[in-house]
Amino acid sequence: MPTTIRIAAASLFGRWRAVTQTALQRPTMPVKVSIDSADRKRAVSSVCTYIVYQCSRPAPHHSRDLHSMIVAAFQCLCVWLTEHPDMLNEKDCLKEVLEIVELGISGSKSKNPELQEVRFKGDKEHNPASMRVKDAAEATLTCIMQLLGAFPPPSGPASPCSLVNETTLITYSRLPTVSKYSFRYFVLDNSVILAMLEQPLGNEQSKPFLECHFIVIVYSGLSHIACALRNHRLQTSPSLAELLMLSFYLGNPSPSITVLIRGMSGRHAWAMQLCHLPRTARANQRMFIPETRPEPKNDVGIKYSVKHRPFPEEVDKIPFVKADLSIPDLHEIVTEEVKVSIDSADRKRGGRAMFIPETRPEPKNDVGIKYSVKHRPFPEEVDKIPFVKADLSIPDLHEIVTEELELRHEKLKLGMAKQITYETGLDHMKEEEFKKKSYPDSVTECKPPPPAQEFQTARLLLSHFGFLSLEALKETVNSRLPPHLIALDSHITGFFDDIGYLDLLPCRPFDTVFIFYMKAGQKTSQEILKNVESSSNVQPHFLEFLLSLGWPVDVGTHPGWTGHVSTSWSINCIGENDQGLEETAIAEDTGGSIFNGEKKVLYYADALTEIAFVVPSAVESQTDTSESNISDQEGDSNMDLLPGILKQPLTLELFPNHTESLNSTQRLSPTSRTKKAPPGRTLPPLGPETKVAVVWLEQYDDLENFPLSDLTAETSTGIETTTNSNTSIRNSTPEKEVPVIFIHPLHTGLFRVKVHGSSGKFNMVIPLVDGMVVSRRALGFLVRQTVINICRRKRLESDSYNTPHVRRKQKITEIVNKYRNRQLEPEFYTSLFHEVGLQSCTP
Repeated sequence: MPTTIRIAAASLFGRWRAVTQTALQRPTMPVKVSIDSADRKRAVSSVCTYIVYQCSRPAPHHSRDLHSMIVAAFQCLCVWLTEHPDMLNEKDCLKEVLEIVELGISGSKSKNPELQEVRFKGDKEHNPASMRVKDAAEATLTCIMQLLGAFPPPSGPASPCSLVNETTLITYSRLPTVSKYSFRYFVLDNSVILAMLEQPLGNEQSKPFLECHFIVIVYSGLSHIACALRNHRLQTSPSLAELLMLSFYLGNPSPSITVLIRGMSGRHAWAMQLCHLPRTARANQRMFIPETRPEPKNDVGIKYSVKHRPFPEEVDKIPFVKADLSIPDLHEIVTEEVKVSIDSADRKRGGRAMFIPETRPEPKNDVGIKYSVKHRPFPEEVDKIPFVKADLSIPDLHEIVTEELELRHEKLKLGMAKQITYETGLDHMKEEEFKKKSYPDSVTECKPPPPAQEFQTARLLLSHFGFLSLEALKETVNSRLPPHLIALDSHITGFFDDIGYLDLLPCRPFDTVFIFYMKAGQKTSQEILKNVESSSNVQPHFLEFLLSLGWPVDVGTHPGWTGHVSTSWSINCIGENDQGLEETAIAEDTGGSIFNGEKKVLYYADALTEIAFVVPSAVESQTDTSESNISDQEGDSNMDLLPGILKQPLTLELFPNHTESLNSTQRLSPTSRTKKAPPGRTLPPLGPETKVAVVWLEQYDDLENFPLSDLTAETSTGIETTTNSNTSIRNSTPEKEVPVIFIHPLHTGLFRVKVHGSSGKFNMVIPLVDGMVVSRRALGFLVRQTVINICRRKRLESDSYNTPHVRRKQKITEIVNKYRNRQLEPEFYTSLFHEVGLQSCTP
């Protein structure tokens, strides 16, 4: 396998530079196996080098085919990165990939090694090779930033986005004042719509009685919902992480907000809480008055008498060696003569063994000559200067005091004496009262203010993120783009319909595969459709093949693609179609008809695409007949079949096949029955229809008799009629545009493959090719990978196809233009201080 990757990488950089997209599909085949890190980096580097080479070709060489190969190279790069996300942990690989993304979006790199200059992205003029190349580069950037290491999310691979919207939050909040008008809607940079639901503490978390709070736990941009009561009785079965978050939210009431983020990559839900204290601290804890250290308790516990030793006891048991005895002890080398000299030295010091410093001597005041000096503010020479008239112009105070002034002065002195006596008495009285009061005094004690109970969290969040600046609200000069931050008016008619329309736009490409079983000698469509009604009519390997393609899902509760637009991408239908636990079990006697799209389908999804596998059948299974109610319109359409049957020519056959003369809209299979969108649900245009037919042949020669034109009516997905969802579905896909993969089981246990109908400029699709023989173990994977490559090729050839993030970006721009709240800056700031959603309380 490493050798194959090296050859493919070298050929892509060398001989395959001018070949078709099949060369780009070849390096993606060994992606899902274990590959050495060096080989993975070599493969990614070769794809990046291929993109640089194709983008740098002269302008006359640029064509739609060349840009299609560049887009295919970006898709190949996404496949490698999603399967091996740890490659971006290496700095060199990450830098190379991001430079290629920058090249695709802007048309040039910021750092040019030839010119030795660096151009900042803000200074460059965007000149991509084409808009298709730019869209592919943006899709690669979205894959790097949001999908690597985060797929599949905890909610499952059916939806890479959050399964939470306004209706879900209103349903789980159970609060009387919460409605769809309780959300504040803002738009950032004309590309991201924010729906903010504020949760004031004074109205909800501070009430003493039982209340229901919703908590959205976010895992990598995706959300789960746990609904709980204040007494900790749970209505659902949340995970351990949800229980921990629940205790944090209920035990620490703080400003909280739930934000629904709708961008080009999908819808994501975040629950945010403003925290000034760590999670372990209480909200009412006094942070500025620390608690005193507790007194030690010496009578607690068991005391052991332990003798401290410099070395463990085992050291004494080690026998001495000669080296240990080479240095004698101190008492062995001290002789009698040395002892006598030490004793005599001690006696000379007065028997004191340590040094005692002498005290400071007393001062002697009778020593020296004392001088009597009179300190003066000015020197004596100043008194000898004679006065002038200016010195005598201001008389002394005793010269100007008269008898009247002396009387006034005496009255003032008496008043001051009385005031001093009164104030002194008050001070003594207050001191006596203060001594009688208990400590501390509630009047004079300084207390912190109580925590705020009302918060406008939307304003706080926008301000903390820096969106409420004056520059963010101003119109861009010489540009048609709106300001960086604008508000939307949700009261305008049609606003929530367009928001729901945006939620219906998928976040990744989707494909559909219709699987048929053809027994030996069959030629009509009705015979083929009836084969899957019972397991006795099909081979056991066929059922094994079905389950190797994908996993079963319920159409009514599936949030992803189901094979038809009328039942796909629903997130609020859980519980609406519950028909008991017996419905979830697969019928024992079925040949695959249970996956006809009415109740169940087979589903597969990865980070880049999703596929629905549908097995059309002639009639509904027994498990569905008890719950199906045919409408009046369907009854009338069935009655219309009688005139067609009566007009058939006479024949001598015992069982004439009258269904051959019926058109495709008069078939009775569930997949061809009239389907309409649910009331109030508008289906968006989703671009070209990508579907593939897979036929299981018991006899290989019967592929010439396969009635593809008749069975085309069974392959309706509803995409062809999304412009008018009220009309019945009619398949308008030409027969030649539906690729067919024929599978024939051989007696050796292998399977022969025939690929038919793949037309176009690039008709070579791998890994399956005509005449290939594959094993039973690899059949399901190879068929699924071939279908993915066929559908990707068809989208590249289509002129009307837009990538999912481009369709979502266009819809966001349309919403901004229709529902923008054109306010002046003072009006915008004033609206942030007003409460919303208190008038209308019905969702």
